[in-house]
Amino acid sequence: MPIIDHSPHPLKPIPADTPHYVTYKFTTEQYTIWEAWLANTRKRDATSTKEALLCDSLTNGTNTGGQTLRTVIHLCPGCKSAVLPTSRGDLEAPRALLARARCDGECQHPDGRLTRVVPPRMRREVLARDGQRCRARGCRYTRHLEIHHIKPVATGSETTPDNLITLCSRCHRALHEGERKLEDLLRNAP
Repeated sequence: MPIIDHSPHPLKPIPADTPHYVTYKFTTEQYTIWEAWLANTRKRDATSTKEALLCDSLTNGTNTGGQTLRTVIHLCPGCKSAVLPTSRGDLEAPRALLARARCDGECQHPDGRLTRVVPPRMRREVLARDGQRCRARGCRYTRHLEIHHIKPVATGSETTPDNLITLCSRCHRALHEGERKLEDLLRNAP
C-alpha cells in the first residue's frame, strides 16, 4: 500500500521512464528456486513480464513472509512533484502509482499525523459488501485487496461506499495504467 508523504522536496527527480538495470548472482540452488517461482507464477499470469511478476509478488507479500512492502511517495506541497526515494536517487513517481495511492493509500502529514484515504470503518464495509474479493470481471482474488474510487475525488466526487469498489492490487494497477477499462471492471459490481 503506498504512503504519500507531504514534505518539501528540493531535488529534481529522475524521470519515471528511465530504465533501471538490476543483476543478481545466484547459486545453483537459488537459481533453481528462482526458475521454479517464475514458472509457477507465470501459470497464474502468462502475460506479465518476469520483472512485473517479481514486483507484484514483493508488493503483495508473497515472498516477504506475508508482510506487504510499502511504497513511499514524497509529494511536495509546493512544487507538486511526486518522487520515490531510492538508493540511486529520487525517481519520478509514475502517475498510475500516484493515482492508486490517492484511491487507497495512507498520507503522512508534515506534522506527523498518518491518515488513510478511505477511513478504516468504510474500508471494512466496502470489503464486506464486495464479499472480500476483487470485483473485476474474470478475477476472483481474495488477497491483496485495495479500494478504488469509481469517480475520482479530484473531479469533485466523495469517498462514500457507493463510489468505492474492491480490486486486487494487480487489477487496480492495470486499471490505473490503462490496461483495463473501468466499464469492464464494473460489470460484476454489486
